Amino acid sequence: MAWRLAHTPCGWFQRHVRVEQPELLARIGQTGAVFLSHHSYHHNLLISFCKTTGLASFPVGNPPTAFSADDYLYHFTLQLNEATATNLNGGAWLFNNQGRTFLQGIRQALASRQLLLVFCDFNEPKQANQVYPFLGRQLQIPGGVIRLVEKEDAPVYFAGFHLEPSSGNYSLHLEPLQGGSAPTAGTPPLGQRYLAALERHIRRHPAAWQNWEIF
Repeated sequence: MAWRLAHTPCGWFQRHVRVEQPELLARIGQTGAVFLSHHSYHHNLLISFCKTTGLASFPVGNPPTAFSADDYLYHFTLQLNEATATNLNGGAWLFNNQGRTFLQGIRQALASRQLLLVFCDFNEPKQANQVYPFLGRQLQIPGGVIRLVEKEDAPVYFAGFHLEPSSGNYSLHLEPLQGGSAPTAGTPPLGQRYLAALERHIRRHPAAWQNWEIF
């Protein structure tokens, strides 16, 4: 799919991606949302699928410069990001090395009720990051964007995406994590709710998760 993303029409996504909760996706098209998702072999396909909502998409990602310029992954990531960018409906990649521009992009996505996509299912051992239980162990996920989102009144969903081998099609599972208001006292942190939803998804579809190497 990597090299066809730039030329994949909405009709293909509507035929080949089964949304388990279509009523939620229809609501998201009206309200905007934050998708907390996971790295898979198809997460750029998920980003591209979001154009079917009619919203502008703002995926958060690492810049290709995370790899050296002579690394194959640098050139692959660059091409994949460029192909995916054609499906953002006027949105843009938000790379976490952009400083103030990065924060402004996040705030723009939230304020304009568009789609902000965050893939935060990896270990980042920093003092500011909270440690949460995950799959019988612990994971210290990057918390900066999550903490910012948690303070807003934007709806937040876990978005689980996986391939259905029997049909060759894909499924999108949506799970509400935060409504259109700030969480009440006693509510577990958003990062903890996200990892709980991710763990349930991985236990159902272990082949859908790309980050097993952290274990």
